[in-house]
Amino acid sequence: MILHKTYKYNISVSKEVIWWNYFDHEHLDVVHSGYKSADIIFENEKVYLGYFTVKAPLVPFLSFSFPIMGVYENENTYIVHSFQYGIPSKFKFTTKEKENGQTEIEMDYKFHLKGLKILYYPILNFFIKKWNHKVWKEDLPLKKRRQMVLDLGFKDFHGLPDEIKDRFRKDKIKFKLPIPRPRKSSRDNYILNKNI
Repeated sequence: MILHKTYKYNISVSKEVIWWNYFDHEHLDVVHSGYKSADIIFENEKVYLGYFTVKAPLVPFLSFSFPIMGVYENENTYIVHSFQYGIPSKFKFTTKEKENGQTEIEMDYKFHLKGLKILYYPILNFFIKKWNHKVWKEDLPLKKRRQMVLDLGFKDFHGLPDEIKDRFRKDKIKFKLPIPRPRKSSRDNYILNKNI
């Protein structure tokens, strides 16, 4: 049995800002209350492999961990494969720029439930919508603020231009993976990536 849910949003930011938000692993456990940790095992310009720990629904003092693989297929499509509670899932995120400066986002969730895991259907059906809206609201200020500062000429790890007259963007926002992280980022603490 496949549980399939789709959600759509429109937002006044560029798709480059949206992709930055999805691949900015640094913010996960800081901005999203459901995340406890997000270890990045591997990443390059197209793929990342992570090991995330999140709080269990209804019982927040418990948590569970799962592997996750994100694939940036093209400038409009991002796919995530994961296995929460041993349930295979596929999330497909697509963007579509509109003429009025908005970007349409479509989030498509599929969970493969088989055997006794079919019993999870009503619980997942309820929590997917709740989780999706919660994460959307938590990320919304980040996306809007990022768009605003990029429009002012902000550059990561450099800040705004010193001269106010230079604080406007002259070119298209560029998006490149992987997203640079600060040195000694907590995202790079995966124990098996260390020399032990």
